[in-house]
Amino acid sequence: MSRTTKRRIFFALVPVVLITLGIAGYSSLRGSMARDGKKTNPDDFDLRIGKSEIADIQVAVSEVGTIEPVVKVDVKSTLSGTVRELLVREGDRVRRGQTLARVTPDVGQARSLSAVNSELTVAQINFEKAKQDLETNEALFGEGYLAEQQMRDFRKSFETAQEQFNQARTEYQIVVDSGIPMDQEISTGRTVNVDSPMDGYVIKRNVESGQTVMSGVSSFNEGTPLFTVADLSAMLIKASINEVEIGRLRLAQPVEITVDAFAYKRFHGTVSHISPAARLKDKVKVFDIEIELEEQNRDFRSGMTANIQVKGERVEKVLSVPVESIFRRDSGEVVYVLKKEFDEASKDAKPLKRNQQGKIDVSESWQRFFEPRPVKVGLASMERVQILDGLAEGEQIALEDPTKPRQISND
Repeated sequence: MSRTTKRRIFFALVPVVLITLGIAGYSSLRGSMARDGKKTNPDDFDLRIGKSEIADIQVAVSEVGTIEPVVKVDVKSTLSGTVRELLVREGDRVRRGQTLARVTPDVGQARSLSAVNSELTVAQINFEKAKQDLETNEALFGEGYLAEQQMRDFRKSFETAQEQFNQARTEYQIVVDSGIPMDQEISTGRTVNVDSPMDGYVIKRNVESGQTVMSGVSSFNEGTPLFTVADLSAMLIKASINEVEIGRLRLAQPVEITVDAFAYKRFHGTVSHISPAARLKDKVKVFDIEIELEEQNRDFRSGMTANIQVKGERVEKVLSVPVESIFRRDSGEVVYVLKKEFDEASKDAKPLKRNQQGKIDVSESWQRFFEPRPVKVGLASMERVQILDGLAEGEQIALEDPTKPRQISND
């Protein structure tokens, strides 16, 4: 190889070597800058960054409810006993007064009702006898054949018999008013009809033939429901709202509804009832609400799943931030604003720690990168919060608490 050729190769390689050294030096410098935090890019942080923007905010509460009849009744037997016949099944349409089942009274029930009937009969006989005795002896007393003390005893016996008769008659009437038929002999050999209290459809049958049921008029228990009859021409939606969100609901608020069985249809309704008291559901306090449908749908069935979205207040084109960027402190709500120029690390500052993905944990030196700033908030949806004061549009903010340590790697 000639000397001229060697010189040409040397001058050709010099630019390549210089470029390579420059890239290596820049990468080393950039890595050093990232480690000391002076020129760290926010993308290197082990937390998410968002920003304040102009947006519309719609307050809405979403929940899953069920479609149920407005009116449904559990049909129970007036007597405790054994189910002998079931005359309808689920889905059957029934009329008011139609017999749905027949029940044979048990021994205890028959004995109790027989005693009520007998007590009334005995009390009536005693009352009529005392009344006749009083009338007879009043005539004798008037003629002077009875002493005054004897007359007082007859009056007392009459009043006692009258009181016992009134009490027995009241107890008998209570039984009759409860729906138990007393016009025929009550025995374990006869059956009692269980009739429908309303027009509607049988949406549930709870018993089978031969099953023992408890009376629905007992003061000691609620009784055994044989059927549930409902009016399917009028349906509503029931849902349970978490106590955290119940403050966003008001009566007559519009509701958008979707039903899983009709995926591409939208239905509408309004909030018609909000329970005044909470109840526990899966160890969480919830409030039961009811939603009245604007239009009834013949295809709706009791128990269908309904997805509801209750729409509340709305503001348009306001300054807002993601809801996860708001942190509550003793002084009120604050956001952590990313500084435009990061502070230089002090001489005794600890090196920035990194997690397993090489991201920087800023928790030990978050003041270098973020400024805690109090803000005044307004309307809040599930995604965004209105900012009334404290931020300007386009400022970058932390979507996670930068003061809390992150998971790091010691490698």
